[in-house]
Amino acid sequence: MYRKISHSLLFFTLGLLLCLVSELSAQSEFTIKHDSINWVDSKGLKQGKFRKNDRNGKPVYEGYFRNDKPYGIFRYFDEDGKTMAITVFSKDAKSCHTTMFDRNGSVMAKGKYINQLRDSIWVFYNSDTVLVARETYLVGKKNGVCYNYFAGGKIAEESHWKNGVQEGHWKEYTASGTVKGEGDYINGCPEGKVTYYFDTGEKRVDCYYKGCLAHGQWMFYKAGSGEVDHIVIYKEGRVIGGTGIDVNEEMKKGLEEFKEKNEQEHLGGPPKDDGNDGN
Repeated sequence: MYRKISHSLLFFTLGLLLCLVSELSAQSEFTIKHDSINWVDSKGLKQGKFRKNDRNGKPVYEGYFRNDKPYGIFRYFDEDGKTMAITVFSKDAKSCHTTMFDRNGSVMAKGKYINQLRDSIWVFYNSDTVLVARETYLVGKKNGVCYNYFAGGKIAEESHWKNGVQEGHWKEYTASGTVKGEGDYINGCPEGKVTYYFDTGEKRVDCYYKGCLAHGQWMFYKAGSGEVDHIVIYKEGRVIGGTGIDVNEEMKKGLEEFKEKNEQEHLGGPPKDDGNDGN
C-alpha cells in the first residue's frame, strides 16, 4: 500500500548533529592532552578520535578529525545509545554520505550532504526496509524528479520540483501500473486541467484549477461509456452551477467536500490505493 512519508524531523535531527560537528571543527573546547581520544595538538587542531557526550554522559557522536576537519566514519546516537546514523566524510570534509536508521536498526534513508545541505539522490525505506521514495536534491531543496513507490516496487507517484517547490507535470499510478491521475503544477499548486481515470483507463473526471482553487467546469464521466454524466461549475473554489444535477444546498455541500478532498490529494499527496499490490 502506498503511503506518503515525511522526512522533516529526520533531516532536522541529523542536520543539528552535522552542525555540531562543524562547530567543533571551528573551536577548541577540549584541553590539550595526549589521550587516545579528544586530543588537540599544540596548534589547537583536533586530531584523531573524538567522542561527544551529552550532559548526562551519554554519547552523541564519535568520529575522527584530521587537522580540525572531520574525516572517515562518524556515528551518531539516540538517547538510548543506539546508532541513529552513520556518516562517511570526504577528504575535504565538504561532503558526506549518510545512512539513517530507525530504533530497530533498520535503514530508513540514504543520501548525500554537501556543506551540510541535502544533495543529489536520497532514498527512503519503510520499517521493513522496502523502498518507498526516491528524491533529488540540490543545495538542500528538492530539485528534479521525485518518485514514491508501492510496496511491490512499482511507481505510485511521479512529481517534478524546482528549488523546493513542485513545478511541472505530475502523475499518480494505480498498483497495477495504469495512470490514475495527472496534471500540471505551477509554483506548488495544481494549475489548469487535472484528470483522474477509472481503473480501465477511461476518464473519471476532468478537473480545472486556477491558483490552487477549483475553477471552471469539472466534467464527470460515466464508467464504460465515456459519456458525460454531469458537470459542476466552480469559480475560485466555490460551486456556482452545473448541468445534469440539482445544485441545491445539500448537493453543493457534497461537491465542496469532493473538491476539497481532491485539492488535499494534490497538495498533500495522491489518494491512497485500495491495498492491492498489483502482484
